[in-house]
This record gives sequence, C-alpha cells and structure tokens, in this order.
Amino acid sequence: MATYPALAQMEGSELIPLFDTKVDRAVSGTPKLRSFYDTTKYQFHLVHWLTPEELVTLLDYYETAANKTGTNTLTWSATGANYSVYFAGPPRQSWQEGRYVVAVDLVQE
Repeated sequence: MATYPALAQMEGSELIPLFDTKVDRAVSGTPKLRSFYDTTKYQFHLVHWLTPEELVTLLDYYETAANKTGTNTLTWSATGANYSVYFAGPPRQSWQEGRYVVAVDLVQE
C-alpha cells in the first residue's frame, strides 16, 4: 500500500461521512431501516496549494498505476488519523495567484 504524498491540506478540504442507511416503509407505513456498512465510511475532498515541483510530485504519484487504482494510505491532517483510500478521479488543477490550487477526491476503502 502506497502513502499519499505529505502535502498541506488547505482550507476547503473536507472529510465527508457517507450516509449508508436506507429507509423504506413497510405496507403498514412503519419505517424499515437498513445499514450497509459496519462503520461509517468517508469521502475526502482535499485542497492543496502547490508549487510546480509539488504538482509534478502529486501527478507522478497519481499516474503510477498501482497508486491510481490501488489502495493508498492517507493521513487526515486535522486529526492525524490514517485511512485506506482510493482515488475517485484525477487531481484537478488551476493556476491562481502564483501557485497551483489542486483538488483531489478520494474514497475510503
């Protein structure tokens, strides 16, 4: 398992809990709830402010086939907790005020 690059997670980064409970109704109108996960799973939206060199590091990491489609270890900066995650898509970048602003979405294993 590869370790996601240690890049600063900036304002706008989010840890989003996935709602896994499905609510249905019985014929009598009584709610029927089903939960699909044993524990809460998360989606991550990371925002990085990167130099050109840091951007190359991130893109090289992403473009490695084992990292792009395999499990990665991510440390959530706010708590220091580690999560096993997959990329939900490629990093998205824009040039703003002399740096790259990059958004990366990941999903917990």
